Amino acid sequence: MFDELGEKAVPPDFNTPVAGEEALPRYLQKLLWQYKIHFRREFQLQPGDKNLPYLSFPAVVKDVTGGISPTCDLMANPFCQEQLITGANNDGDALYKSNPSSAELTNESVQGLMLEDRVVLLAYSRWKPSTAYDRKSGTLTVTLTWTSMHKVAVSGFQAEDFPLLINDVGIGETRKVRLSADLGSLKFGSTANNAAVPKKIVYEYKHNGKTVDMKGRPFLGYEGEIDKPNPTVLFIDNYEYLHLRSGPKPVEPPGKGNGGKIPTIPKN
Repeated sequence: MFDELGEKAVPPDFNTPVAGEEALPRYLQKLLWQYKIHFRREFQLQPGDKNLPYLSFPAVVKDVTGGISPTCDLMANPFCQEQLITGANNDGDALYKSNPSSAELTNESVQGLMLEDRVVLLAYSRWKPSTAYDRKSGTLTVTLTWTSMHKVAVSGFQAEDFPLLINDVGIGETRKVRLSADLGSLKFGSTANNAAVPKKIVYEYKHNGKTVDMKGRPFLGYEGEIDKPNPTVLFIDNYEYLHLRSGPKPVEPPGKGNGGKIPTIPKN
């Protein structure tokens, strides 16, 4: 992937070193190089161009360490369900998993990955609720409609009701969050039921006008938001983890010998 440089000119600031870049270990410099290439290609997209292939943690491990090619390559097939890769000489490993189950992705499992020095990303979609109450049957129907997507990096954890920490790039603050799959714990209601406790709650899920099945999918809750009446539900679409060993000389990708130098992005 390091060689996929495209054909158009690169804005000058893409070659400007990041503060402290020269002091980074080589494996982190190569990771930074990976993202520069991706963002450069993303910058060059024109109206009508195909979307840029997804930049996944397994692809990073493959490029940085020369890892074994996975059976499902996200760069070629953006609809991969799962991709696991181990770097050459065990210099790193990474996983991409879409549609994880609530048994697989928990607060405890994320903490365990972090204790093993793995970086964890959580990608979620926002589902906005609307409610309707049938007085005759006492049934509350909650319709959750897909609106948008976002991704966050887990930055830490603690022994609290919201045990995971994320850095919210939108407001520049650390937020407390938790994973759950219990929609029944959320405060859904309708003004039509006059505060009566519904006998039954039915959940429906709409994505681009179609009914989909999200039952049992884990969701992320932000402290101070998830406990509000009729909250937006942040269903997890996929998660990734990444581990790169910081050894003195990471393995070069096969056939990509560059003398141990981090190349400058060329200008046309």
